[in-house]
Amino acid sequence: MLRFDTIGVHDQSFLIEGLETGIRDHLSKISGLRVISRRSVEGYDPNHKSIKRIGADFNAKLLLMGEVQIMNNSIKVNCEIINSLNEAEIWANTFIGPIDSIIKIKYSLIKEISDVLQPDNSDNRNTLRQEMNVRSLDAYLFYVKGLERQQRYEKTLADEDINSAIEHYLRALEIDPLFAKAIVGIAKASWDRDFDSHFYEKSVLDSIISLCNRALSLDPYLDEAYYIRSRCYLAESRFVEHKNDLLRALELNPNFAEALRLIGEYYFRVEGDYNVSFEYLRKALDRSHGFELAEIMNQFCWFYLELGMFNRAIEFGQEEKRIRRWSTSLFWTYMHQGSFENAYNEAIEYERNFPGEIQGFWHLAISSLYLEKYEESKGYFIRLLALFSQSGPDHRLNRYRHRYGYLLRQEGLIKDSQFHFDESVKFLQEGDNLNRSRARDNNAYNLAAIAAFLGDHDKAYEWLGKLTDFGWHWGYPFHIRRDPMFRSMLEEKKFNDIVEEALNDKAQKRMKLMTKSI
Repeated sequence: MLRFDTIGVHDQSFLIEGLETGIRDHLSKISGLRVISRRSVEGYDPNHKSIKRIGADFNAKLLLMGEVQIMNNSIKVNCEIINSLNEAEIWANTFIGPIDSIIKIKYSLIKEISDVLQPDNSDNRNTLRQEMNVRSLDAYLFYVKGLERQQRYEKTLADEDINSAIEHYLRALEIDPLFAKAIVGIAKASWDRDFDSHFYEKSVLDSIISLCNRALSLDPYLDEAYYIRSRCYLAESRFVEHKNDLLRALELNPNFAEALRLIGEYYFRVEGDYNVSFEYLRKALDRSHGFELAEIMNQFCWFYLELGMFNRAIEFGQEEKRIRRWSTSLFWTYMHQGSFENAYNEAIEYERNFPGEIQGFWHLAISSLYLEKYEESKGYFIRLLALFSQSGPDHRLNRYRHRYGYLLRQEGLIKDSQFHFDESVKFLQEGDNLNRSRARDNNAYNLAAIAAFLGDHDKAYEWLGKLTDFGWHWGYPFHIRRDPMFRSMLEEKKFNDIVEEALNDKAQKRMKLMTKSI
C-alpha cells in the first residue's frame, strides 16, 4: 500500500499526484510485488488506525507511507516503509530540494524504494529509464496537472475536467514533442471523452490508436498505451490484437487492475472460458479497494448474470451499489431474472440520486414498459428524446428507439412507431456493418427483437443465429422469453430449440465453475 499526505500549499497538490503516481507505477511493474492500485487508497483515512489494522484493511504486508511539505519554493519528502505485521520500520529517508528538482527527487525515491524491495530485479531498469526520460521540468508540470484533472474526471465525469486534462497534455507536448507519457495521456483522455458519444466514428478510434502507436514508438514499455490501444481493438472486434495488447500490458505491469479486469471480461465474452476469466477477475479484485472496487464488482455481477447465477450476481451488484450508489448490472440482473418491480425500484433510486441523467430515464422507461405502465413509460421516453434533442446527435438515442416504437404500437400509432423502428434498424445495422464489438451481442439481439415484433420471423432467426455464434452474452438467454417483442415466437419449436441450446450451454459452463468461489 502506498499513501502520501501533504502539508503546505494545496494548490500544488498536482505535484504530489505526479510523485505518488510515478512511484506506484514503477513498483507495480516489478514482478513478485502485489501493489494496491491508486484509486483504492484515495479517500482512505488512516488516522486513528494502527499500522496492523491498515495492513489488514488492504491485505498488505508492507506500507509505503510519505509526507510531502511544500513551502515557498522548496519541497521536502519524508518517506518510510513499514512492516504492518510487526510495525517495524524497514527503511526511511528524507529528500529535500527546490521545487524544480522534483524530477530528480522522484527518481531518487523510486530508485531507493525499489532497491530496498527488489534489489536484484532487472525489471527496475526499464521503468527507471522511463522516469529519467523526462527532459523538461515545464513539460512535466503540465503533464502532472493533466494527470490530476484526468483523475478528477474519473469521479466527476465533468467535461471541463477531461478537456482541461487534454489541454495540459498538449501544452506538455508543445514543450517536449517526445514526451511519450503525455501522448498516452491524450489517448486515454480522448477515449474517456469521445468514445461513447462517437461510437460509430472510425476517425475517433483511428486517432486514439495512432496516438498509442506514436507513444510506443518512443517508449515500448508504456503499459497504459497497450491497454488503451487494446480497448480500441476490442471496439473494432479485433480480438486477437485486443488480447495480445492486454497480455503485453500485464507482462509490463502484473498489478494493472484495469487490464486484469478487461482480460477477464475478454475470456468470458469472447472465448466463453469462464474459468480462466474468473482467475483474472479474482486477481483484479485482489488489487482493488475503495472506489475502484466498484468496477470489479460490476464485472463480477455481469459474469454471474451471464451464467444465470442470479443470487451471486445480485450480491456483487449490491456491493457495487454500496460503493458508488448505482449499479447498471444490478438493474439488468433484476430485468433478466424477471424481477421487473425490483428493477423499477432500482431505477427510481437512481433517478433520486442522479436526477435528470439519461441512464435513469432509460431504466425507468424500460422497466415501467415491462410492467405495462405504458403512460409512465411514455413520459420517460419523451424526456429521453428531449434530452437528446438538447445535447445534439447521440448514438445512444437509437439504442432506445425500437422500445419506444413498441410502446407507440400499443397505442395504435403505427406511422410514428415505424419511424422509430426504422431509425433503430438503421443504427443497429450500421454497427453490424462496422463490426463494432457491441454489435456482436446487443445489436444482434435487438435486431432480432424488432424483426420478431414486426412479423419477419425469418430475419429474426437470422439474427438469433448470429447471437448463437457470438455466445449469447449479457444474460439474454434468461430474458428472451420474458421480452414482449418476442411474444409472437414463443410457441415456435425452432425458437425454443435455439433458446434451450443457449441455456444448456450456460448450464454446462456453470457446472465447470461450481468448484470456484470467492
